[in-house]
Amino acid sequence: MEEFQRTLSIDTPDVLLTRSEACSFLKINMTTLWNWSKKGKIISYGIGNRVYYKKSELLESLVRIN
Repeated sequence: MEEFQRTLSIDTPDVLLTRSEACSFLKINMTTLWNWSKKGKIISYGIGNRVYYKKSELLESLVRIN
């Protein structure tokens, strides 16, 4: 199973999400997304005046609670 997950993660390119897509994915509002970006909890990428987030990094930033 681990080998399959490694193969899948290597072969799958990072999916870039817009701010609104990232908010929908995380079920948060734009202000929270902006705050998390400023605090370094999530990493944002820019192209011109557009901001994107890698879906894989959003998943990695989730913290296990229990």
